[in-house]
Amino acid sequence: MLTTADQANVSDIIKWHYESRAHKVISSLGEKDVKAEYVVDRNEALAKVIEAIPKEATIGIGDSVTLHQIGLFNWLEKERRQVFNTFIYDREGRFVYSPSEHFEILRKALTSDVYLTSSNAVTLDGKIVSIDGKGNRVAAMLFGPKKIIFVIGANKIVNDLDEAMARLKIAAAMNAKRHMSKHGKQALNFGIDKLPCFVTGVCIDCRSPHRMCHKIVIIDGQSRDALCPEESGIYVILVGESLGL
Repeated sequence: MLTTADQANVSDIIKWHYESRAHKVISSLGEKDVKAEYVVDRNEALAKVIEAIPKEATIGIGDSVTLHQIGLFNWLEKERRQVFNTFIYDREGRFVYSPSEHFEILRKALTSDVYLTSSNAVTLDGKIVSIDGKGNRVAAMLFGPKKIIFVIGANKIVNDLDEAMARLKIAAAMNAKRHMSKHGKQALNFGIDKLPCFVTGVCIDCRSPHRMCHKIVIIDGQSRDALCPEESGIYVILVGESLGL
């Protein structure tokens, strides 16, 4: 009897697609002096992150769905490392820290030994593109920490900058929805419910002071400076899964 392949299960094809594109990105990043590796799943990604953090290193955190998804925060809790992370909430989604404490922790994260974050898009020719509201996350990507570790799902790989910019607007809208769900009533104080992208799900390039897309940064390579010999640079972990927003 003739049978046909199971057309409903395309996971192997998606994995092949992700890996093929990831290796192209890795090659492009390598040409720009950025260390990058490909891992097949979130478990392997977490293992790579742990391996890359020196034992006594202070750790800064950039708000990231991806880092939650790979289990990083659970590991940090067990390890009891010195972590500068303001994104800690009570059961109702309210920030544990006061506004002044929040600000000071964000500043300390900028001079941590290792900064952990994700990005919103990475192009095939090796540009890491990120969008931010306050700018603390993208600031740390540029200068301050001795090492910046990006964990990026292969779903965020795009062809070029035009596609990256389009993806950023989609991610910002979804992030508004995420923060509204996460912070509950406190999010009303941030004005998130008034953002057009939260109301409609579509970016209209508004000028709201509460928007989550004030700062956009494009990293196009790793600088090496004799005046900053301790800087060990950027390390990108590309994951063969759909992670983050």
